[in-house]
Amino acid sequence: AVTAFSATAGAKDVVVTTPVGTATLPSAFTYLAPTPALTITTDAASCVPLASTVNMNVTLSGVVSNVVAGQISLSWNPAKLSLAASNPISAGDAPFTVYYTINSAAGSATILVSIAPGGTGGPVQSKVVARLKFVAVAGACDGAGTSVGYMPGGTLPTEFTDGAGGAIVPQLVASPTFVVDD
Repeated sequence: AVTAFSATAGAKDVVVTTPVGTATLPSAFTYLAPTPALTITTDAASCVPLASTVNMNVTLSGVVSNVVAGQISLSWNPAKLSLAASNPISAGDAPFTVYYTINSAAGSATILVSIAPGGTGGPVQSKVVARLKFVAVAGACDGAGTSVGYMPGGTLPTEFTDGAGGAIVPQLVASPTFVVDD
């Protein structure tokens, strides 16, 4: 018989059960829980024309515990990128919904992600939790200032919750820079 072990990191026993009995090999292996990550990806081509729309996905991955809500604090250079006027931030994959505030002049946004009302959440192997739509408003052919990242420490933290008071703090991976053809 095969019995699943808990998803907590640490030493795990291997137990073999046969018709004649059970044998246990204590601490036979060490389970390492995956490191949660929150990654921003973009559909930007190698050289984006000025005034073009650039779509970005914010993807949460590697979470083995239940995810029910989160807060994402983003920053960007408002001299180079502007959130689109129409539908700038939208929900990612089900079951996530989003609520947000934007400070365009400062180049920042706070996105609150939650499961749909009545949902139960669950582990997240890899899901888009929010979608962003930017417009390239200025640039240089060197790509400087065109990435979207996370607010620095000491401001609003980017983290998720498991619904039982436990924090899920993912490794934060900013978007790659891209070149705007000015």
